[in-house]
Amino acid sequence: MTLKSTIWCLSALLFFACGDKENRVFDKNLDIPGGEWDRDFVPEFEFTIEDTTAAYNFFYNVRNTQEYPYHNLYLHFYLMDTDKSILEEDVHEMYLFDPQTGTPSTNVVQDGSVGALYFNTFLCIRNYKFDKPGKYYFKIKNYMRSSSLNEEKPLPEIFSIGLKVTKVN
Repeated sequence: MTLKSTIWCLSALLFFACGDKENRVFDKNLDIPGGEWDRDFVPEFEFTIEDTTAAYNFFYNVRNTQEYPYHNLYLHFYLMDTDKSILEEDVHEMYLFDPQTGTPSTNVVQDGSVGALYFNTFLCIRNYKFDKPGKYYFKIKNYMRSSSLNEEKPLPEIFSIGLKVTKVN
């Protein structure tokens, strides 16, 4: 690689990295105690929206290990206003691993991996517009079904869950 192409590649990486930070309104991850997500643990995120002329994208951040026993993950989210009235809710299925090969799925946007930990980002809501500025809340529930109907077990090998909110250009 020539010096000119190396400088161009580094400049492009810097531009895209800074662009994401400029559009990022909120980005927070919460550790899941012991890496076992009990259904009673429902992370809630509080963030502020000031610009109501912009549209926003919401992303889940998931950190898991290779030992996660399933290929997919079901999450139920709630977007709430200042009074905690539900504005939007839905259930999403995400593929952490390809069901056939067990390798990280091509549907996953990987920010990187360290050893056996994987950091994944999944689109949750696209182009959401807020009616008024203020504080908003976002809850994420573990919505995986237990294989045993009589037994509620924590979801193993999920070490953190997070929310990222970005302004759409």
